Amino acid sequence: MKKPGFIIPFLIAIGILAFVAYSAKVMFTPRNLSREDPREVFEQFIVSPVPASVYDVKVNGGIAFAGSSISIQFKLDPSELDGLLEKGRFQPADSSASDWVQEHRPEGEEGALGRYMRKNENGLRYTGLILSADRKRAWFWEWSG
Repeated sequence: MKKPGFIIPFLIAIGILAFVAYSAKVMFTPRNLSREDPREVFEQFIVSPVPASVYDVKVNGGIAFAGSSISIQFKLDPSELDGLLEKGRFQPADSSASDWVQEHRPEGEEGALGRYMRKNENGLRYTGLILSADRKRAWFWEWSG
């Protein structure tokens, strides 16, 4: 009597283990946003499509399994700012805004800053946008975890 083959179940088990190991590696490896295309990161976190006048986009931070910390600095033509705020669902900051939005002053910035926040559905992320007094520079920040 011939014994049933074990090679096919063995290969299936190896395939499943390889898939689980790869998935775990991807899930637990932090995503370093500073290595990615800044305009694509802008689209993912602020608004898509990127307004035509946005330039000098600088991205820092990353996303990991336990949370994220993302900062994006950029310059733009003030005439496109209202559209960015509307499409990005940003509202003037109120008392529920994070301390960063309420108190942060970018280095070297003088005058009254515009302070905005985005209400996130799940309440686990905090998102803020600060505008320079001349409305030509902006600092975006999102934190979760």
